[in-house]
Amino acid sequence: MKLLMIIHRDDAALEAFIEAVRSENLTGFTLLRSSGIGRTTEAKPLEFSFMDLLKGQDSSRLENSTLLSFVDDERLARVIELLKQHITDFDAPGGGMYAVLPVESFGGVE
Repeated sequence: MKLLMIIHRDDAALEAFIEAVRSENLTGFTLLRSSGIGRTTEAKPLEFSFMDLLKGQDSSRLENSTLLSFVDDERLARVIELLKQHITDFDAPGGGMYAVLPVESFGGVE
């Protein structure tokens, strides 16, 4: 079992990816709205206050969506293939990121 985490700004691309994965019944997703200080933000590194960021008052924050999914090992290759097919700009500045992490223990879903 793996944990797939995707952080991206393009909701349309994320939706296309989710629909492709769901149509093949590969896995489900948890979607969280998130924000961060991306490497492409226009603000200089010290122009923001960390406390303002935590309060949601910093205009240099980038609005993202974060998707989390537990994926069976045998389905992971296909999920990643669909990810790269529908979200093509991970290598571009500001294109988001994804990570696949091993899961030591899993429960709560069939």
